[in-house]
Amino acid sequence: MAPSRVAVVGGGVAGASVAIFLKTMGHEPIIFERNVGIPDEGLDISIPHSDLAALARVPGLLEHLGGSPLVEWFLYSELVSEMGAMDVGSRPRCQGARAGLGAARFSKSVLQRRLVEFAAGMGVAVRWGHELVGLQQDDAGVTVKFANGSSERVGFVVGCDGLHSATRRCLFGRQPARFTGVSQYGANSRTESRIGHRPRVVLVGGAAHRMNLPVGENGAFKDAGLLAELLEKHSWTATEPFAAPLEAIFMTFESACTAQAKEPPRVTRAQGDLRIPCGVDQLSALLAATALGGSGLLCGS
Repeated sequence: MAPSRVAVVGGGVAGASVAIFLKTMGHEPIIFERNVGIPDEGLDISIPHSDLAALARVPGLLEHLGGSPLVEWFLYSELVSEMGAMDVGSRPRCQGARAGLGAARFSKSVLQRRLVEFAAGMGVAVRWGHELVGLQQDDAGVTVKFANGSSERVGFVVGCDGLHSATRRCLFGRQPARFTGVSQYGANSRTESRIGHRPRVVLVGGAAHRMNLPVGENGAFKDAGLLAELLEKHSWTATEPFAAPLEAIFMTFESACTAQAKEPPRVTRAQGDLRIPCGVDQLSALLAATALGGSGLLCGS
């Protein structure tokens, strides 16, 4: 069976990761990125051990990415009377000792560049300056149209183009991001609902979760790994007959990601409720009982 051509919309961290996983399965992913190159700016992001474990499935990928190991979290209070670190969390170190793989910190631009380099080294085509403007699906595939007038015919599409996803807009129209009432340092919270697929198009990472969180890069690595697992499980590879309709795979993928996306807002709200006491004495007593920092601002070492 001929390899399935796949359009990966978005050449960021999510898109490059999806393309790498698809390539290892024998597909022919093509990355389409609206920008003309990789920007130099961007936050540092931390990648938890579970996401690194997904990437470790690809031989040589973690070694190529590099990154700085995270050993401890430092928790700080916003109270002037309590300057300095209030608590030190050793969870990254414990995870590393238990699972053999801890967390790591990366410059987002460097991480993106190294992922794209790795994908290109595998033979993945990367087409810069391609802004998605239209999708036409039928029983045999998808025609993908771009602002520069070009188009491509592919078997299916994976939208990895972030919070302001053109892929999602093509599928569902304009849907302004809705603030959930939960905020985090350097980030917006995930929404608690997810609309992420059509018969031959699925959304991954920030395009689906609609958040911008510099931890785990919007769950993109887990999403990419899970999608690859489901495609492989149902024989959606380049060498085996398809054992399940593509939409059924996407529905299973979306259901799993929806459940996963509900957890961060739940945990964040619970922590926020613990952090609304009145007065320094009450806050100090609460911190002593819960070992939670005042504002939850996290810095890795």
